[in-house]
Amino acid sequence: MRRRALCLWALVGLPACMDTHSSPADIDPTLIDGGASDAPYEGLVDLAPTADRPRADGGPYGRTIVIDGKNDFDTTKEGFATTSTGFTAYVSWDATKLYFGYSGSDVKSGDAAKWIHLFIDVDPAASKGATAGESYGGQQASFSGVTLRPDYYFRWKMDNSFQDVRAHKGSNAWDASTIQPTTFQQGEFIETSLPLGSLGSPKQLGLVSYMLNEASGAEWVWAGLYAANFVDGKHAQIPLSKWLLADLSTALTPNDPKRMQ
Repeated sequence: MRRRALCLWALVGLPACMDTHSSPADIDPTLIDGGASDAPYEGLVDLAPTADRPRADGGPYGRTIVIDGKNDFDTTKEGFATTSTGFTAYVSWDATKLYFGYSGSDVKSGDAAKWIHLFIDVDPAASKGATAGESYGGQQASFSGVTLRPDYYFRWKMDNSFQDVRAHKGSNAWDASTIQPTTFQQGEFIETSLPLGSLGSPKQLGLVSYMLNEASGAEWVWAGLYAANFVDGKHAQIPLSKWLLADLSTALTPNDPKRMQ
């Protein structure tokens, strides 16, 4: 009877075949991982990312987030300190979507005057895009102190009654877009996803976010992504000074300090 053999070189580039009837003790360790006799299977690399484990070979970072109101962002890799104590921002992505979230007491406030804004630059290497956001209660984002030039921004009202994505139309004019976010808020946590295809399938993204209150007499901006981004307060021109470069081709985790611009 013919005996079947499994050719390991077809899996990991090894120059020999292993008899599938052999026991592990019969395997020649010199055929595996350049002769590592103590751990004959070390040459096998799991390239499939999962929700809990990105690629093991140093390939591009990517992790899928389920938008269900449960915080399954990996805080150690995808969590960001903000300008406000008790508020955390979250960013991740996979091959098809950008994921963004916030946790903090105001998320559950139910206040229609409070907003979350996420600005998105789909070509951060270029100089085109907005130099200012839209005004909310006399407050608007200013990008004069950074190289970020957003093309879109996502906005969500904290009474959970409204969300959309606005598109830059030139000369700091903004208009509606056809991009459809998927958002879920539960208690003090909100998360959303945006399809990368609708953003033009970018290779890099420039991102910055904050919370804003537009109520008369209570105008305020807080919880900016990156703790040193700006000082919380009322700002006619929100003085943004930091932003996240999400290069989707690298293995760096989203909150790696090298990504901060």
